[in-house]
Amino acid sequence: MERYNVVCKGQLLAGHSKEQAHRELALLFKADPKTVAPLFSGKTVIVKRNLTPAAADKIRQAAARCGVKFEIQPLDGPSTALDAGASPQPLVPETQTNMVVCENCGTRQPRSSTCINCGLFIVEENTRRGNGANSGTPASTAPVPSTGSSEEYESGPIPLERASKLRRFRIGLLVVVLAVVGVSTWLTQRRVTSWNDPLQVVIYPIAGDTSEEVAAYIKALDDEAFVDIEAFFTEEAEAFEVPISKPFQVAVGPQIAELPPDPPRDRNVFKVIYWSLQMRLWAFKNGRSEPVDPDVRMFVLYYTIDDEELLDRSLGLQQGMVGVVHAYADPRAQARNNVIIAHEMLHTVGAADKYDPETHQPLYPDGFADPDQEPRYPQKLAEIMGARIPISETHAEMPDNLDSAVVGPQTAYEIRWIKE
Repeated sequence: MERYNVVCKGQLLAGHSKEQAHRELALLFKADPKTVAPLFSGKTVIVKRNLTPAAADKIRQAAARCGVKFEIQPLDGPSTALDAGASPQPLVPETQTNMVVCENCGTRQPRSSTCINCGLFIVEENTRRGNGANSGTPASTAPVPSTGSSEEYESGPIPLERASKLRRFRIGLLVVVLAVVGVSTWLTQRRVTSWNDPLQVVIYPIAGDTSEEVAAYIKALDDEAFVDIEAFFTEEAEAFEVPISKPFQVAVGPQIAELPPDPPRDRNVFKVIYWSLQMRLWAFKNGRSEPVDPDVRMFVLYYTIDDEELLDRSLGLQQGMVGVVHAYADPRAQARNNVIIAHEMLHTVGAADKYDPETHQPLYPDGFADPDQEPRYPQKLAEIMGARIPISETHAEMPDNLDSAVVGPQTAYEIRWIKE
């Protein structure tokens, strides 16, 4: 393979000053500015010798990003001022106690982010292994691709050990945060699901669109619009002999102008965790206007469109006890909206979905209000976490109101209404 030299004639590229180019080249070579001064003398200076075409072009491009024009010449090209003599000195002065050997070309050289011969960016082996920087022991090197960023010129590539430590630190920090959040969530859940006192639920309306109908609907909302949610849970708790007269106490909070963060489209676990933390922070900032801090915050976005798929975007988070409901801004839909709100409220206290997420069919038996019914279909009621009334094996319908829903024994167990 043909070999090449990289030379500099002191030419600057458009848009770069000599001072800037001088400074950035010194940073690139991790050298004293006086060392790179000959590059700007106007004479032809060999910068790197005996390079492969790829390595030579890499150096040329790196210099161009600093604002200096480097040229590539065949190895047997004309001699130059700095090339004359048997032992030309490299741009970076050598010291006996700070040397490395490049694995790519074998050149022994001062410790640097780049090889002075082949020009590849390197990371020192002794740095990777945590040895001292001035141990005096020659260390092998490995090429590291250049990103071309100005940060690289200023600080050099991040050593692998340091990058590994940073990564471990970030992961460790995330684990600590999640552990603290997990313990806090567990303690909160144990407290609120002891059912010694009613859980305070505040519903914060949000305009899902800018229509006048939505604005008028939200303005007319009051606590009376949600009394059937309280009545539903009171009746169901009594059926399971829960020692509390009213499990949930629901009130309307002020309208919220800011929309909640959208959940990630995919199920990447890190994206979901990050979004969950974002959602809880958003809920904390936007749900603090009550005289008494609510146990459960339900943010209900109202729309004028009538689209059942919209309701399927509703969600409830046990971590943080926060729910987001998509609902219709129509008085005739209030009862059905309350079914969705009640469903998501139970998510916040530990209840799980009991329907197939693909088909939305309730799962037998836990998603059925009466799994022992013969014949099994059609069911007359919906299990609240099954979300729909099973009509046949392939068809289910949303209940029109909470009178057509019940809390099943599995759901009651999950929210600690019963012990087994």
